[in-house]
Amino acid sequence: MSGYQISWIAILVLIFAPLLTVFLQLALSRTREFDEDLGAVALTGNPQGLASALSKMERYKGGVLSRIFLPGHREPHPSILSTHPQTEERIKRLLSLSKQKPEIPPLPHILEENVSYIPEHRVQIRNKPR
Repeated sequence: MSGYQISWIAILVLIFAPLLTVFLQLALSRTREFDEDLGAVALTGNPQGLASALSKMERYKGGVLSRIFLPGHREPHPSILSTHPQTEERIKRLLSLSKQKPEIPPLPHILEENVSYIPEHRVQIRNKPR
């Protein structure tokens, strides 16, 4: 026997640290999706329309073959491994925003007269051919 000892704690950290970081990254992605929904409500001012669009996207999710061979059947997937939150939860949050007036900070006014978002060298005005 040699004088070397294996640190089992260090081995466990090396094994589980990458897995833990993946789970944290996925959780962060899900929370950012809720923030993006709130930003979309601030931009459009229509949480019901966004909820309707989400439900329509959920209906059409999946390929043509899965709709033909498995109509009405969704593959269950664990929420801890998904990058987006469940659509039902997102729709519930959007509809709760429509019931109450949320404290959404106003966006900067985009259509001010003196503000140009397109560089002048990119704007090309062409006459229509006759």
